[in-house]
Amino acid sequence: MKKLIQASTLNALMLGNFDETVKVKDFLRQADTGIGTYTGLDGEAIFEDGVAYRATAEGTVTVMRPEDGVAFGTVAAFDASVPKHTLQHVDSLDALRQMLAPYVEDNENVFYLLRAAGEFSTMHVRSCFACQKPYPTLAQAASCQRVLGAGANIVTEYATKRYRSNLINWGMLPLQLAGATPFGLGDYILIPNVREALKGDLKDIKAYVLGDEPKAFDLYMAPLTDDERQILADGCLINFYKH
Repeated sequence: MKKLIQASTLNALMLGNFDETVKVKDFLRQADTGIGTYTGLDGEAIFEDGVAYRATAEGTVTVMRPEDGVAFGTVAAFDASVPKHTLQHVDSLDALRQMLAPYVEDNENVFYLLRAAGEFSTMHVRSCFACQKPYPTLAQAASCQRVLGAGANIVTEYATKRYRSNLINWGMLPLQLAGATPFGLGDYILIPNVREALKGDLKDIKAYVLGDEPKAFDLYMAPLTDDERQILADGCLINFYKH
């Protein structure tokens, strides 16, 4: 990688400047790989092989048009001629860092562009909802980003109030379970009448582990403020602000 191209600055993004700074076609004129975000913080920008993809908070991935705008991003021309390496038993991000360390330890203050291909049993991804003017700061927008594929979180206890608050801002139900866990990895759980439960005392929320014969169990939520109930009903904090 000989040239790194950046649209806007991280400081401008942090302050809430989500306006278009460059069009996709111009941004990728001398580059083909990188990441960023689009005008209005409308999804995660993924640039690969010269194609601009948009991953949204709704869980969709679409190809962007050449005329679409980029608010912030960093791209480069990927050098496919560099040697390929096969890494075995990569079971965590820390493990990946340790495996890559020998390749970068002599030049820690240099940008590296890595492309990885593999098979994953699960992936944890997230994206912000699109913002309208007047734009919030990036911290405010990120506080209600969506963890894709998740609509609820079930635990026996929350370690911190901040994590529980973040779940609410993301539009995820902060559910809790008393007693033994009645479900396992890969099980489907049905929680009917959630909106009605949000209006009630938040106790004895009926849920079901789906199977040949659904198995009922009870959930609950710790007390919520009126605003927190409305944030969950609206789907996330950004929607709450819109209303």
